[in-house]
Amino acid sequence: MKAFRSAVCIILAIAMVFVFAACSGGDYGSGGSPDTSADPGTDAPEDTTADSGKTTEPVKEYEKDDLPDNLDFGGRKIVIMSPSRSDHVNDVTVEELTSDVVSDSIYNRKLYVEDRLGVEITNIKAQSITGEMEKQTTSGEDMYQIVVGETYDYSKYSFDGVLYDLNTVENLNLSKPWWSDLFIKEASIGDKLYIATGSITLSILRNLIVMYYNKNLAENYRHNNPDLSDLEDLYSIVESGSWTLDRLKTICSEIYEDANGNTVKDEEDIFGLGLHGDSMDSIWSSFDLNILSPTEDGWFELDVNTDKLFGALEKVIDLIHNSKGVFKPEDTESTVSSLFASGRFLFAIDYLSKSESPDLRNMSDEYGVIPFPKLDEKQDSYYSYAYADYFSYSIPKTNPDPEIAGAVMEALASYSYRETVPAYLDTALKGKYMNDAQSRKMIDLIVDNFKLDTAWIYIFTIGAGYPSAYRSTIYENDTAFASKHQKKSNEVKKDLLGFKVKYAAVVDD
Repeated sequence: MKAFRSAVCIILAIAMVFVFAACSGGDYGSGGSPDTSADPGTDAPEDTTADSGKTTEPVKEYEKDDLPDNLDFGGRKIVIMSPSRSDHVNDVTVEELTSDVVSDSIYNRKLYVEDRLGVEITNIKAQSITGEMEKQTTSGEDMYQIVVGETYDYSKYSFDGVLYDLNTVENLNLSKPWWSDLFIKEASIGDKLYIATGSITLSILRNLIVMYYNKNLAENYRHNNPDLSDLEDLYSIVESGSWTLDRLKTICSEIYEDANGNTVKDEEDIFGLGLHGDSMDSIWSSFDLNILSPTEDGWFELDVNTDKLFGALEKVIDLIHNSKGVFKPEDTESTVSSLFASGRFLFAIDYLSKSESPDLRNMSDEYGVIPFPKLDEKQDSYYSYAYADYFSYSIPKTNPDPEIAGAVMEALASYSYRETVPAYLDTALKGKYMNDAQSRKMIDLIVDNFKLDTAWIYIFTIGAGYPSAYRSTIYENDTAFASKHQKKSNEVKKDLLGFKVKYAAVVDD
């Protein structure tokens, strides 16, 4: 076992010479993507070869975890329960090596942690996390030492008194960069935290909503329409801070072709923009709209700037319903990526994970990636939204030895920070799927500016469904914003009070 550990350490040392383009300082970057700046006090000089004129990037030092070197739990079995879904990439463990750089990193991560800590990890992929949790908590049996859930659903257990406060678990250091400080801030209930995420899962990255654009269509339309000069260099517009919802609407209003000549907008036509149902949830993060804020007593309150929200909704509805070049397929979101890949959309709003799909991997046209636009130029930055079924980790109170589970989570997360996240972002996403260096730079911008709200984490409890309630408002062209807000805000306030009483009883107990 020790020999294997030494071999792995050598491999890790060699792997560190591969540079991961910086995701440092951003909200996901400070809690998920590696900070590739050198450790304080460590010189990392450029290696410049004068005769060739080529410059080699400096070797980067990744922060190391502070788990004791002599931890050995004597072959203790650790069972991790996680969701089993055919439409969701499960990145807790994989069964075998496949020569895929990301999958193999996850496979090797398990072996590394097992050897390093003297544990044996088993991953049970359950059809019903809720059912298994009910079974475990009712029986009191120590069936699963770590539980992984889809955040928006699994977060309800934070109020049930069945999970350890992770702030108190030995061997977990939640201040380290592989834990998302943004998530910790928004998920904390007073000074307690029951679920955490970050580099330990790639699902946040994969769930980020981005804008894809077809470079070939952009070039064709720019040449044929002088009003579409913005299409000459979208990257520069983004970098100047001028990529806004109004600018997107101006472009989309000019692009529609009835390609099949049947006078009906359908999937055989060409549009300026294609989108699907979930994508408009992005407005909360991307337009910097707040929902829940902490109160002085450690609870939460509804804190929505309704003037800003209603103004944003008016603009989004105008874009979708008053622009001839916008199309929302009736089918699932998979249709958006396939239509984009076939050259039917200039822009498509979709998940970052779609870049891994066969549709985009086999796309004949070149495409680029840019962030979701700002609400207006007064907004200080671009912000990114990730659909909230990404994974978060917890330790159930039925586990009599939470410190062992804490060490396993810490080791998994720190390994991912050094190896798995760079394998995904730098080697796979940027190196294999992205067609140009500027899109890779845009990925950094998108990842660094990930933003979320407490209401998304706890959408089915204290969030009372408030964030997603406006999805139907947008797609049904419903401008009765005030009545929608009044109805939903009453529900939020009721649930805030109800869960405050429930949680207080659990904590006091």
